Parts: sequence; C-alpha cells; structure tokens
Amino acid sequence: MSSRLLDIARKFNVFYLNGFEKNLCKPFLVNGYQVGLIRPDVFNELLKYPEVFFIHEMKKNDDTYETIVELNPAYRDYTERTEKVDFVLRDMKSRGLFPAALKGWREECYEVMNFYNVSLLKMDRSATCLFGIRNFGVEINGYVNHKEKGLCIWLQQRSSTKETWPNKWDNMVSGGISVGYGIKETAIKEAAEEASIPESLAQKIVSAGCVSFFFESERGLFPNTEMVYDLELPLDFVPTNADGEVQKFELLPAAECLERVFSPDFKTTSAPVIIDFLIRHGFITPENESKFTEVVELLHVPLCNLFKYARPKTIENDTAIQVLSVIPGNLLPSSFWIWTAFTFCFLEIHIWEVLIDIVCVTLCLKLLEPLWDQIQIFAFFAVVNFSVAVLSSFYYLLLFAITKNTDILFDVRIHGLIGFLAGLCVATMLVMPNLLIAKTPFGNFTNRNLPLTFMLCSILLWALNLISGTYPVMFCSGLFSSFIYLRFYQRHSNGIRGTNAENFYFANFFPVKMQPFINLFVNPIYKLSLNIGLVKHQPIIPLNHNSSDMRQLTMSITPSDQQDNERRRAIALKALNDRWKALNAGDSSKTQLPKSFPQTNVSSSSKPPQHSHFQHGHSHQSGFGHSHERKVIPKFDIDELIKPIPLPPPPGMMQSSTATNESQQPSSSSQ
Repeated sequence: MSSRLLDIARKFNVFYLNGFEKNLCKPFLVNGYQVGLIRPDVFNELLKYPEVFFIHEMKKNDDTYETIVELNPAYRDYTERTEKVDFVLRDMKSRGLFPAALKGWREECYEVMNFYNVSLLKMDRSATCLFGIRNFGVEINGYVNHKEKGLCIWLQQRSSTKETWPNKWDNMVSGGISVGYGIKETAIKEAAEEASIPESLAQKIVSAGCVSFFFESERGLFPNTEMVYDLELPLDFVPTNADGEVQKFELLPAAECLERVFSPDFKTTSAPVIIDFLIRHGFITPENESKFTEVVELLHVPLCNLFKYARPKTIENDTAIQVLSVIPGNLLPSSFWIWTAFTFCFLEIHIWEVLIDIVCVTLCLKLLEPLWDQIQIFAFFAVVNFSVAVLSSFYYLLLFAITKNTDILFDVRIHGLIGFLAGLCVATMLVMPNLLIAKTPFGNFTNRNLPLTFMLCSILLWALNLISGTYPVMFCSGLFSSFIYLRFYQRHSNGIRGTNAENFYFANFFPVKMQPFINLFVNPIYKLSLNIGLVKHQPIIPLNHNSSDMRQLTMSITPSDQQDNERRRAIALKALNDRWKALNAGDSSKTQLPKSFPQTNVSSSSKPPQHSHFQHGHSHQSGFGHSHERKVIPKFDIDELIKPIPLPPPPGMMQSSTATNESQQPSSSSQ
C-alpha cells in the first residue's frame, strides 16, 4: 500500500502542518479563554467593530508579546455576548463579506464552549470557521459483516443543494453538536434525520473515541474534534434519508471504501473517521502502511495544546466570588455592579485571612469603643470600605489606560477587609499616637509607625509573590480614605467635624526626615482643597496658663451613650478612691501639702506660731472660721459620694482670687 494515506492525512491537517508556521492568525479569546483563531482577512474587518472586539497585546511565556482579539470583556453574560457577535455577523452578511462561509447561513447555532464545557456564547454554524472556533461533532460508522464481502461500510452522498460540500461522499451519519443536546443525544437525533435509523436501533451505538484535526479552506479554519460511534446494522437494513440533505446511500466493502476516500469526490473532513475505523478493525496495519505512525498521529492532533490561552480553573472563577467581589470593569456601565462595593468586604477566600480579620478588628474596636459611639464606628466602617472599592477600582482603571490590558479590568477580584484594617491602624494612630510598642535600634516603635510599616510589609509580601497584588492596593486605599475621613469629615457628638489634633497630619505617617519632602506635595493639595471648599480649616487651639484665658476656656461634653459615660465615670471615681485610700494609709505626721504650695520647715519641738485673726488684715465671715492646729485628714470612702468633688483651681488662680477678695473687702481694723 502506498503513502496515499499520509497524503490525505496531511490534507485534512493542512493548517496544523503549515498555517501555524506562518504565525499570521490571531488568537480569539472569550472571557479569558481562547476559543479560536482569526485569519488576517477577518481580523481586518473586526477592526471596524472596536466596541465589540478589543485588539491588544498579550505577554507570552517567552516574554514576547502577541496581538490577540478579545470579545469585549464587559459582556459578562451569555445572552449579551451572543447578541453582540450575532449583530456583527449579520452586518457582514448584509455587506456581502465572506460569501464562501456566510452563504451557508441556516439559522442553526453552534455552542461555543471553553475547555471546562462552560457555554460562553452561540453563533451560526456557518460563521464558526471565520473565527476558527473549535468544533465538536458526532460521526456514526454504520457497518455490516457480510458473509461473502466481509467488512462493509455504509456511505452517503450529500445533496446537491447543500451549501457546503455538495455532491460529496460522506460518512453514513455526521453532524455538529446542536445547542441544547448532549453528544449521544445529537448522534441519535442525526441518525433519525439522515438515515431514518429507529431509536431502538440507534441506542446500540458504541463509543469508539474521537479524532481531531485542523483543516483550512477558502471558507476559513476548522479545528475539529469528532466523537466517533460504531453501529453494526442488520444485513437487511437499508438507510433512507428523512431531511432532504442526502441523495443516496451505498454499501461498500472496506477496500472500495478506502479508494472512495482517496477520490476527490469524498468530503475531506470526513476522511479521518473512515481511516480511524479501518485502523481499529485491522484493515490498515503497520505491515501494509509504511507511514502508519505518522498517519495515526495526524488523526489525533492535540488541539488543547494549540489553544494556549486559558485561565486556570481556580476558586476565583466561581460565580459566587464574581458576584460578591469588586471587578473594576464591572463597576462601569453597562454592567454597573454597584452592589459589589458593599459586599466585597464580607468575602474572604482563606481561613488565615478570616482569623487575621477577627483578631485585628476585635483588638482595635476595644480601643475605639470607649471613645466612639456605635454610630461613629458603623459610619467609619461603611465609609472606609466603600472608599476602598472605589479607589482600588480607579487605580486599576488607570493601569488599564496605560497598559491596554483588559485582564486588569476583568480578572482582578477585590475582596476582604484589608482596607478596613488599614483604616483601623490610622484610627489607632489618632487616639494613641505615642503609645510605645517596642524599642528598636532605630528608635521607639509607636502607634504612629503602624500604618506605614504594614503598608511596606504588604508591598514586600506581594513582591515575594506571597499575597495577591490587590492587598497593597486595598491597604493604601484604606489608609488614604480613613485619614481623609477622620481628619476632615467625621462628625462628633458636639457637632464638630474632623479633628484638630496637632499630631494628626499626613506627613506624620512618614519618618521625621522625610516629612518636609512630603509636605512639599501635600500642602499645595490641602490649600487647593481649602480654596474650592472640599475641606474646612480647623486651627489648633492654643492653651495659655494665665487666669483670663482659663476663665474664657470652657469645655462642653455631651455624652452620646449614657452607658459609656457611666462606665468612664466609674473608672475615674475608682482611680480617685484608690488615691484617697493610699493617702489615708500613710502616717498623719508625714502628711504634706502638694509641692505646688509653699512649704515651711518646722522643727518637731516647736509649736506653730500664734497670731490673731486681725494680724493678716482680713476677717472671716460666718461659716468660714479656721484653726491653725495640725489635724489628721479624716478617712472616708469616695464610693459613698453621690457626685464628684469639684477640684480647686490652680495655685495661680487661687492667688489671683485672694488678691481680688482682699481688694474688695474692707479690713477688720478699719471696721
């Protein structure tokens, strides 16, 4: 036997053997999966539909870039993708483009799927070759074991009215997998339509594997995979056509059938099925075919390896995660998945993320709870998380505008509480900025250093490929948004917005030596925001120690939560009570006035100096008499007090007040 088998095998694999070497076709991607290849003539026409097809560069494994065609990733829905592609195809058909392919338009749709059998869209079967869509079909080898002729195979001659391969000889039953049908269901349906095989007989078909090849013609590209079934028919059974697409059937012995395959009247893309059948039944062997191994290899071309772009199947591709996470491209019209800006923070993928969230949130809220009421905490949570969703998405939109890589828009998943944890670091810095955490060779590590330290750690972990790139982006967004909110917009119970704490400014996040350089960039932005009214200036109130300023300075405390107020009051009373008990426990003879009052050294043997009430030039009204005898401070329990004891004014004010009283009251001697 000659090498005609190898010639025919090369013919139905012409693109696999020659087309890839030319490297002219562009990969066609849908939802991140390569589903086809597009020839240059089709590529030039698709450039006229930029709103439907994105043309951009994709990095390959060898660090080179390749131009790809991608269906607009904004079309996230099966129906929407189908409608957009169908609009383009019908427009091409109306303009008379690609008649060799589109003249076969018959309103019979083909399901375009990824490698995981997920349907992405559907298009008319005649147009699949324009996009080089990988086709899946079914083939049934109908055969009989004749007593005299041996193995015989049924063939059909296609109708002269068929748009594709008219009058060509073909396998007994063949057809593409239709939308809504499984593989075996399609085989049984096609058997009834093309050969009038009853269902009871068609149920006896036996799966015999598959063949795959990559053919090219003037119509387009055909990366086909045919699911093969064998069906042994009764000797007296004669197939008849039922759908008008077949002229006649003919039963041929194996040798004659092979000669028919070699003839130009045989459909090229059906030849692999017949050759595979004859090999499996021992008619073609290594003994009678010198190129046996090459022929067998060309019957099973690895199309999965040729379609190289495919997103790995991971947990991040699950529908629930897509619906709950913020996907930057989906926040834009027409998708506008605005609800994800409120749900993303409640989604964590790994258990270690959940544990970190619980520990950090619990510790920080215990610190903030005595200072903020529940409404303030809830408002802080909502504002920071919503800002993280918006700012992170804006960052990726800006990155897309620079790189033109659509994966940035639709493959990024923003989720978790990492942005809110950054906000808690900022809040901790606000309420307790100088709390010492640890002493290091570089200086004291305090709460003021927490935000910048954690931000640098997240960037380092991302650089080491230990965490996703979304984490540092979310952390920076949370840090920035929480500072803006706490500094200028947080509403307090006394009606004041923001804070005027002198240690809470943006440059204070950075080391002292860097702060002047940070202010060079921050101060102009702050002044611009003041001028346009985005923020309001809140000056730091200076506290002077003279009596006039102290009398003018008042503090208004309006508790928003009675329970918190009582708890704070109880803590203060307990602390004061402990001090009184410690004072009462000491020796009364060692009792001294505070250091701020004048001290007089008196020997233990001497008595205190005696003097009259008129010696100082003043008198005492009723109820204000006093004695100079040394007395012991009485012991009592401060818990028995109903109201806090008012503290005396500072010594400076006492002296001022005494001087005022002396000037206003006449002396006793004058009376």
